Amino acid sequence: MQVGFAVVILNEQAEFQFFGRRPEDPRSLVSHARQGRLHAVLMGRLTYRSELVKQLPPETASADMPDDAALALAAYRCWGPAGLTRLEGCFALVVWDGDKKHLLGSRDPRGGYPLFWTKHPEGLAFGTCLRPLLQLLPRRSLNLDYLAEFLALPGAALSEPATPQCAYEGVYRVSPGAAVQARAAEGQVREQRYWDWQQRMIDPGTGRLEEVGELVADGLRRAVAEQLRGRVASHLSGGMDSTAVALLARDALGQAPGRPPLHAVSLVFERLDGLSRETPYVESALGQAGLVPHRVRGDDLLDYDGFVNPPQHDEPWAGLFRANLLGKMVQAAVGVGADTLLTGYGAEAVIDQAPHHLADLLRRSRLLSAWRDAKAWGLAKNRSAWSFLWKFGVAPLLPAAWRPHKPGAVAPWIRPEFTRSQALRQRALRHLKPAHRSSTVAAAIAMLQSTHGDCLSWYAAAPHGLAHVHPFLDTRFASLCLGIQSRFRQDPRSQKPLLACAMRDVLPEAIRNRRSKGHYNALVHRGLARNLPFLETLIREAPVDDLGVFDKEVLIQHLHQTSLGYMPTGMLDKLNLTLAWLRWCSLQAEQQRPMTPVTVFCPAARTPEGRAVAASV
Repeated sequence: MQVGFAVVILNEQAEFQFFGRRPEDPRSLVSHARQGRLHAVLMGRLTYRSELVKQLPPETASADMPDDAALALAAYRCWGPAGLTRLEGCFALVVWDGDKKHLLGSRDPRGGYPLFWTKHPEGLAFGTCLRPLLQLLPRRSLNLDYLAEFLALPGAALSEPATPQCAYEGVYRVSPGAAVQARAAEGQVREQRYWDWQQRMIDPGTGRLEEVGELVADGLRRAVAEQLRGRVASHLSGGMDSTAVALLARDALGQAPGRPPLHAVSLVFERLDGLSRETPYVESALGQAGLVPHRVRGDDLLDYDGFVNPPQHDEPWAGLFRANLLGKMVQAAVGVGADTLLTGYGAEAVIDQAPHHLADLLRRSRLLSAWRDAKAWGLAKNRSAWSFLWKFGVAPLLPAAWRPHKPGAVAPWIRPEFTRSQALRQRALRHLKPAHRSSTVAAAIAMLQSTHGDCLSWYAAAPHGLAHVHPFLDTRFASLCLGIQSRFRQDPRSQKPLLACAMRDVLPEAIRNRRSKGHYNALVHRGLARNLPFLETLIREAPVDDLGVFDKEVLIQHLHQTSLGYMPTGMLDKLNLTLAWLRWCSLQAEQQRPMTPVTVFCPAARTPEGRAVAASV
């Protein structure tokens, strides 16, 4: 089941369709508000609500405003379209101005929930699901430009291509951190990006560890507190990131009388190499006072299991290979009645640092300093100093076209004709091109942008009314961390020293001082071996031969090699992307089925008493 909404404009009149759950359902992540001829529909949640309410005139909003859509509509009434750029949180929003015949849509800077739009013969439509929009078009065709962008992704498990294109021609996505305005009469649609991470950086004013550590502690504590709604569960892996979030949430809940305790959901492995060594850390975290522990046995939750019976999803899901394992964590949270599931995801993007400052030093001709820092990293990581100096210092300064291609930048099973016609190599190079003058900041921003698109939230958590949230990616906290990274240099001898300093009074010592984290290689190897027959059949039967994209025999050959443990650098990411695309294509029969709304609200249709009609299906 998919959940969400669509706003369809027919002959300059609006129709609001809701799927999966009605807005009045207490566990719905979709809310709908109306004020005269103004309507707002929002999927997700707003944060820092109290601050926004204080900025509004008293007659426009109140502290007990019933839902997020009402608050968003109040911001629009007060400040017009600019009011939508003041909203913070994780959301997709559409506002219909019935007086001006304007339709406005926006997404938060991380793209927490999807939002698409299309023109149809009688008007416009915006929605969080593709199928209701596709039903309005005279025909549907796969978009090869989108396919090329997807295959050129660097492999981030939660990434969506940075393109307004989507999987079908004629339908477009609203970009994260962007707002779209459409005039119903003219059919004009204009997108404007309102968020720029470079401009939103918060300068901490210092690079001293103790001082920035205090800022990180305060910022993360506030980011966690803003997400606590209803019954709360937290993913607790035994690592620093998830444990910090869980314990901060526990403390915040403990300060609110009458609030239920925090439910800590942990994967526990007994037999798998590497991951079984995580158990003592998990138990150390679960043993903290104020937590209700829930252990999910993970030894049989292997990668690629999710390909067999995946959740419905609108576009190819890059992280589908691990969807079953992560989905069990979502199910565990749903099982305890949670409304919110916190994670430690995103810390690598905003807290953990690689030595990208080496390029900055070389750019300023500080060669000796660059070599000295590269030696320190090499010594700490048991690698050569030159490997760090080349990767993080020299290579970023070269023009993108001069850099050696990473192995697997274009998978060998993609036909040369498609590679040339869709400029796949050039698309891959675009991912390597620095976006800003400072390599340190550019790398951090690129990591943030790679988190766009959280299919697990959309397709596994949202149908249950569960908000799957990541406090490390809170926009205020991320903006602060960007400013810190421009000043602070990480000591390579310790793991995440900035977070360890910030959480010194929160984390158990065993977790705060740990030097490494277990890897998931065993899940990959065993999962491929177990699902090899299914995946081979998937490749052979996928209805994509007429596209001329893949050489299936070469793809099957590499699938078998990878299942035996032979994985050239970068090849596994490309394999996962390709399999995700093929699995999505094999489910097209499901995509052809129309989605039936549970509620349709038509302001133009009125009863004899003058009330707008809301029809339940």
